[in-house]
Amino acid sequence: MIHLGIVGAESPMGKLVLQKIQEHKEKYRLCFKVDASYQNSYQNATFKDVDDALLALSPTLIFDFGEETTAYERGKIYQTYHIPAVMSMAGFDTEKIELLQTIRTAKGSSPTLVIEPSFSLNQALAVNQALQMLKLLASDIVKIKFMLGYNNYQNFDFAPFLKFVDNKKKIQCSKNTSNEFCIDIILQHSHISISSSIEADDLWRGMELLAEYVANNPTSRTPLLRDGLILSGILPNVVERFLL
Repeated sequence: MIHLGIVGAESPMGKLVLQKIQEHKEKYRLCFKVDASYQNSYQNATFKDVDDALLALSPTLIFDFGEETTAYERGKIYQTYHIPAVMSMAGFDTEKIELLQTIRTAKGSSPTLVIEPSFSLNQALAVNQALQMLKLLASDIVKIKFMLGYNNYQNFDFAPFLKFVDNKKKIQCSKNTSNEFCIDIILQHSHISISSSIEADDLWRGMELLAEYVANNPTSRTPLLRDGLILSGILPNVVERFLL
């Protein structure tokens, strides 16, 4: 049984997770809900502040979809209480990631902290499929084109794709307002298109994989986690492990 704390419970992603917890009671149980709009209630396990929630209750892990402006501070709180957490990329930049890394290194042993740009399982599968094709077709690649939804336009990690082209100009990216994620691999005499849609059930499947992975790896000793802190996203790596 995985006991989940949900931060940002009234956000769209928070509401989605709460709905899915009700649908999957055999695997998940709600430990507490946190949202800036709440008043503290120990009876209802609802809290205005995550610090108050963690003083009262200890979940297996936290899903954090809270306010961007205080995301970094909440990341530090999870270190203090030694609680594994999965957070969205919103609210983090390179400087804040580096500061969190410094804090974690000083502590020696830290809980797993996943900072994820996308919870879409479909997108993770598309990325893995594209990378496998690129390994076979690298010598024939002319260009790689991405079309990303607005929400993950700035957070998408292009690093795994750069090794397959001889200069960065061969990677082009555009954004769209739809829920579609597309990769076009342009070859010398042909092209390959990989696309996926990002929907509610798809996002939940991705979060389920992350919840199970983090619950089984609550500390940062596993080498997959880059010392437990993920900037570019762990979901494609978790999916790859399941596919092997």
